[in-house]
Amino acid sequence: MYNNQFSINFDEFLKKLSISKAGYSNEKYKKLKSTFHSDNPKMSRINKGIIHYSLDLEEHLDNNIPMKPERIYGSPGSKTSDVLLMKAAKMHLNYPNLKIAIVFLTRSSYQRNIILLDKYLRQYSKGKVGYNYNEKSNIDLLHGWGSKSKIGFYKKMFNHSVNKEKDNIDYIYSSHPKVRGLEPVSSLNKACDLLLKSKNIEPYYDAIFIDQAEDFVVTEDNGVKTRFFDLIHQSTKPNKISNEDKLIIWSAQYKLNLKNNIISNDSANNIHVKTSSTPHSIRKIANKITNANYKVHTDFNHPIENDWKGNSVMFKKYKNRKHEINALAKNIEKNIDRDKMNLTHDIMIIILGDNEQIDNIKKSINITFNRKNINVYFPRYISDPDFFYRDKHVTASSLNRAKGYRRSLVYIVGLDYIADNPSTSNYNQLLTAINSSDGWVHISGTGNHILYDKLSNIINEVEGNKTFSYKLSC
Repeated sequence: MYNNQFSINFDEFLKKLSISKAGYSNEKYKKLKSTFHSDNPKMSRINKGIIHYSLDLEEHLDNNIPMKPERIYGSPGSKTSDVLLMKAAKMHLNYPNLKIAIVFLTRSSYQRNIILLDKYLRQYSKGKVGYNYNEKSNIDLLHGWGSKSKIGFYKKMFNHSVNKEKDNIDYIYSSHPKVRGLEPVSSLNKACDLLLKSKNIEPYYDAIFIDQAEDFVVTEDNGVKTRFFDLIHQSTKPNKISNEDKLIIWSAQYKLNLKNNIISNDSANNIHVKTSSTPHSIRKIANKITNANYKVHTDFNHPIENDWKGNSVMFKKYKNRKHEINALAKNIEKNIDRDKMNLTHDIMIIILGDNEQIDNIKKSINITFNRKNINVYFPRYISDPDFFYRDKHVTASSLNRAKGYRRSLVYIVGLDYIADNPSTSNYNQLLTAINSSDGWVHISGTGNHILYDKLSNIINEVEGNKTFSYKLSC
C-alpha cells in the first residue's frame, strides 16, 4: 500500500542484509537468494532453475583484470553490468591500493550494485573481503550527479578540484538556472561542461568503471554535448599497472565508441557479452517487435525452455487506462494467492511513457492497488531514492530506474505510448523493458494500434498457439 511515511537509510538496509564490518558471508548470501523463490513448487523449481542458470552463465563470462581501457558490450538483457562489477572486484583484490570508482546514472542502482559488488568480492576472495558502503574503502560507488545529501561523481570531482574560497565557480545542482528546462542527462552534461571550462580537474581515481555508459550520452541539443566522459577522463590518473592508456572501463548495450572522450586511439579491448538470463523466445519477440538486429545466442538451455509448456510473452489491449490497471491488479492478486509468487523479488512493473504518462499511471496504480490492499513501491516517488525495492511490496517504476534490475515476471504497461510515438529511442526502451525478464512478460496498452496487431502476430509466430495461463495470470 502507498505509504508516504516510509523512509529507510543505508544503515538499516545494510543491517537487514546482515552486513557486518566484514560484509556478509557467501552462506548468508545464498540464504538471501533462497528467499527469492515462490512457495508454489512448480514456480519455485523454475525460479531456482533461473538462478542456477544465471550462476552457470557467470562461469563463462570474461572477468579478467583490465590492464588497459575496455569496452564491454552486449544486447539488452546480457550481463554487461555483471562483467563490469566482476572486473572491478578482481582489480580491487589484486591491486588493493588503487583508488577505483564505479559510476552509474541513477541512485536507484545503488541497491543492486552494493549487493553484487559484495557478492563478487566475497566470491573471488573466498569470503575474506566484502563491501560495506558505509565504511571507508578504495572502491567508491557513485551515481552520476550528486545532491545535498549524497555524493555523486560530478559532486565528488567538483569538491576535489574547486577551492570554494578562491574559485568563483558555481556548483550546478539539478534545478540551477543554468540548466533549467533541460532533461536530467543534458543537465548533468551541461554541469560537467561548465566545470571543465572553468577549472583544470585534478586526477583522483586510478581506475573508473562506467556502468551502462549509454545512459550518459546526449545528442547535441540546446548546445549540450556529452561532456561527462571528458570529466571521467580528466579525473583518471595515468595507468599504474601497465604502459597502456588510462584504466577506464565501460559497459553498454551496444558497441559504444568513446574514443574521442576517453582513449587516444582504438586501443580498448572489446568484450562482447553474448549470454543472457532472458529466455530465448522473449529475446526473439523483443528483437522482432522493435526491429532490433541483436543475435539471440542459444549456447545454453534456459530452464523456461525445459520446464514451461506455455507462452512466455502475453499481450492484452484494453479500452482505457482504468481497465488496464484494474486487470493488472487482478493479475498480481492471482500471482500472489494462486501462484504463490514473491511480490518483491519475483514481480516488477515497468511503466512506459513520457513523464506525464508515467505520473498518471503511477497515480492510477496507487489508487487501484490501495483499494485491493496490494503493497506497491515507487522508487524515489515516495521514499529514499537509493532504493529500488522494498520488502513485501511490488515495485512499479519507469524504465530509467528499472534498468539493470531483473524479475521472473515483468508487467509492462502503457504500450500505447510507443504506438503513438514510434521513435528509435522509444523502441529501444521497449526492447530493454522486455529483456528485463528472466521468465515471463505481460505487455498491455490501451486503444487500438497497428503495433498491437504486429506484436500479437509475432508472439504467435515465435511461440505458437500456447496458453499463457497455466500458473501465471493473464
